[in-house]
Amino acid sequence: MEEQENNPLTNAERIIAGIILVFFTSLALLIVIAYWPDKLQNNRNYQFKAFHVKLIGDSCIKDVKLTEDCLNAAIKNKAIVEKLKLEDINAKKAEEAAKLALDKQKGQPEDSLTKFKEDLANAIKKSKDASDKLAAQKELTDCVISKCTDETGSIQLNSLILILVAAAGFLGNMIYIAKSFTAFIGVRKFNRSWILWYFVKPFTAAALAVIFYLAINDFSDGSAKAINLNLIIAMAALTGLFTDIAMSKLKDIFEVIIKPNKDPILAHDPAMKIHQKNIKPEKIDVLHPNEITIPGVNLDPKNLIVKMNGQAVTDLVITSSLIKFTYTVASEDKEKTEFNLVVTDKSGKELTNLKLGI
Repeated sequence: MEEQENNPLTNAERIIAGIILVFFTSLALLIVIAYWPDKLQNNRNYQFKAFHVKLIGDSCIKDVKLTEDCLNAAIKNKAIVEKLKLEDINAKKAEEAAKLALDKQKGQPEDSLTKFKEDLANAIKKSKDASDKLAAQKELTDCVISKCTDETGSIQLNSLILILVAAAGFLGNMIYIAKSFTAFIGVRKFNRSWILWYFVKPFTAAALAVIFYLAINDFSDGSAKAINLNLIIAMAALTGLFTDIAMSKLKDIFEVIIKPNKDPILAHDPAMKIHQKNIKPEKIDVLHPNEITIPGVNLDPKNLIVKMNGQAVTDLVITSSLIKFTYTVASEDKEKTEFNLVVTDKSGKELTNLKLGI
């Protein structure tokens, strides 16, 4: 007996849902591509401009237009005036230095004093030329970088990585929900009560990817470590794609750090339990895929085995309160009128044993 659809989506709603899935998947992918940095260097700022994320020092100084703007501004505003002031100031400094040197050299032959004054004047001139050149170069570089930052904005490397990690986690989960959504739409078994789950899931996956990245990276010593951005983004995308596995891993990390109290008097977690009366559907459709949902309490994804007619089910989605999977009756079993659903833990303890009709 075939189960009737529960308020199925119309053709227009399916098309809109498909467009939304494609849009958000493409948007997340575009963010990862657009804000990928040209090179990685710790403790540096980057231009925060789509498809142009570069180290501020390197890319800005090579910008001919910005350099010309800064040179023109220097010429118009103060270059000539500053040059006149420097000549006047250095002349006075040279005169004072020469007088001081003469006082120290009293009693020496005249030719020795003359040579000393010449050497001193040359040293002052060379020092002046070198320091002026360095000061001018620094002023020009500061001007160019300032203009470059004003035009594009800047972002610190760690903040940039967090944005890419969140986008990659969102992208990975969009792949997962697109696969799930289209599968249930294709077999006309989609239930409207899951719409909110499909909407919220990618955003929680993005947050989970950021948490997972922070949990597995050690920033405590503050050293400049080599960054493998490819691996970081791949892990973030896989975290979004397999959120249940990632949450289980985070649980293991948290338990190692916190070491929860096992005292039975202080423990408040209920025992693992299946709500057998609320298992859906109550009957199996032998012609089409069946979306099996098994509600429960304190379910452990690593400690559950689900079998249909003695065959272990592998494609499971397990949360702390729900087991979900799709079951398609094999061709050799289509003549059966009863299907046995069994859930046990790894020790073999039976949590439920239910016979489903057709």
